[in-house]
Amino acid sequence: MKNKWVSLLGILGILLLGGCAERRPPSGEIVSETLTGREVEVVEYDDTVEQENYNLIIEPEEKQKIEKEAVQVALLYKTIYKAADKGESYNVVISEEIVEEIKECLARKNKVVIDDAGHFNMANSKLAQVFCEAALSGEEAEVTIYELHRNGGYSRLDFHVKNKQMDLMVVSVEWNESIEPQVTYMEKYQLKNWKYTDKGYLIYERYFSPFIECSGYNILRVRPLKEEYLELTNAYIRPIGYQGNNLFLANWNKEDMTPIAFNDVFEYFYYLRKGESIYVERYKKGIPELEFETILCTYLPITGEEVKKFAYYDQQTKYYKWQVLGCANYTATPKGYPVPEVIDCIRNKDGSITLTVDALWEEYGTDCAFTHEVTIVPQSDGNFCYIGNSIQPKGNQIIPVYRNRIKID
Repeated sequence: MKNKWVSLLGILGILLLGGCAERRPPSGEIVSETLTGREVEVVEYDDTVEQENYNLIIEPEEKQKIEKEAVQVALLYKTIYKAADKGESYNVVISEEIVEEIKECLARKNKVVIDDAGHFNMANSKLAQVFCEAALSGEEAEVTIYELHRNGGYSRLDFHVKNKQMDLMVVSVEWNESIEPQVTYMEKYQLKNWKYTDKGYLIYERYFSPFIECSGYNILRVRPLKEEYLELTNAYIRPIGYQGNNLFLANWNKEDMTPIAFNDVFEYFYYLRKGESIYVERYKKGIPELEFETILCTYLPITGEEVKKFAYYDQQTKYYKWQVLGCANYTATPKGYPVPEVIDCIRNKDGSITLTVDALWEEYGTDCAFTHEVTIVPQSDGNFCYIGNSIQPKGNQIIPVYRNRIKID
């Protein structure tokens, strides 16, 4: 998962902007925050404790040594990064394929490597698993994990545990305009708490002042997920997700699809169909009838006439209403939104597949906020059709509350 430690000024800036600085999902309805897994509480929560009490000193010699090592690791994949397409914007973004190539490069050097988006399994994960099991047993242990970012840089995460008290040093490395690596951030602190869950996740929390509304949780998938499940997640579930649409947040099937927010889910189906994000300027007036129905009918078992009945459609203009996701049509929350992960797959006799999906919610520090089943029909031409979603009833669920973008007076 992403490494999201930010400065106090950055946090205050987000709060002052009221969530409008970036896209955020609807707020979550918290039924319970009881977390699963073998949790080790290291420090009791105390509002009177200042954050500085958790910060640890990095001696100059250690800092110099770590900086040198961090730069050397980046140089291992400099050739790959230099040759990669970095896009045309000011902020560099490399492809997932390049991230995977960098991961494989570092893995060959016996490094423990992950990507911050969770698209790949951890390389050399056994080293991290040994660390986690030793930590649970109260032994002294350490491990270094390299978390790759889409800008071509990485974060080095040095975990050390003794008597079940865990410390973490975070070192960030980025590339400058001359394509030379440089250390941009280094900090060391004691973790507030941590756990190694039954599903194989290391979940840890950094202390933040109770006066700052910011989650201190991070989640790392240590135990590898089946490659089949990763592929299914990336192909069918992750492109839709839980932000900006409710396809996986509502109970529906092919007999009753009325709970779906059709106008909102269009842009996610558009991405699946076109392989690119929707061009906002083109659709200021809405979505043309034929285009909207063609794409909706590709990914749902529905006809054009049914789409007209269920979606917001203007009979006079022949356009379907659509709004870009923004501050005016969703509820901002510092808790972010969950990330899906397929944990099981059943291949049905009728050719459909039913995927069991756990929603990981980093900001709540849980590897299963809620579970749902998605049924899909793969087609011979490479397309596929979603034919149902069912949220599995269980206790301690944390499910985002969805707010439709389109409002009809």
